[in-house]
Amino acid sequence: MKSPSNPFATLLIATFAWAAAQGASVVAAQTADSERDAEPPRVLSIDDALQLAAQNDPQLAAAVARQRRSEAEAMTARGRLLPRLDFEQSITRGDQPVYAFGTRLLQGRFGASDLALPALNAPSPITDHASRLSLRVPLVHAEGWFGARAARDMSRAAEATLSQAELELAGQVLRAYHGAQVAAAAAEVASQAVESARADAARVQSML
Repeated sequence: MKSPSNPFATLLIATFAWAAAQGASVVAAQTADSERDAEPPRVLSIDDALQLAAQNDPQLAAAVARQRRSEAEAMTARGRLLPRLDFEQSITRGDQPVYAFGTRLLQGRFGASDLALPALNAPSPITDHASRLSLRVPLVHAEGWFGARAARDMSRAAEATLSQAELELAGQVLRAYHGAQVAAAAAEVASQAVESARADAARVQSML
């Protein structure tokens, strides 16, 4: 089945063809002085063409973005199946009677003097430090397993789509590059034929 046309590759092909068609006329029009003073033209290699297309093709950029997003989603899904270690630390301070009474009991600092009514009704401020370390290990997490598998399959599909897009773009660039080379060769042959015809006409004219 024929793949849909790529607008960027079409533009690249047109650029190659135009450059090839202009090449022969530009060379023929240059004088000896301008050839000596001008910088040598930079030839676009096939590697340069492939790199240029990969950096500027919007369809390939979209495929790369989809592949990266699906890969991130797959990593997130796998993370839900991993053990989780949490550490929490809190500091509280207050003089509320219930809080002060309970905190002293938990800290083992409750004494007989704390049973006096003034101490119960208006206790001195007390500070409490608490730390907690917890480890969560998912043993049975069917939803997580199925979600991770689905995300993995989506990531692989996006990667395959990206590879296909890269291959299609490379094929279009190679065809365009080859077409440009053929066009340049044809333009050079045509230019030489014109020069040869002019030379023949000049010789015939001189013989008359």
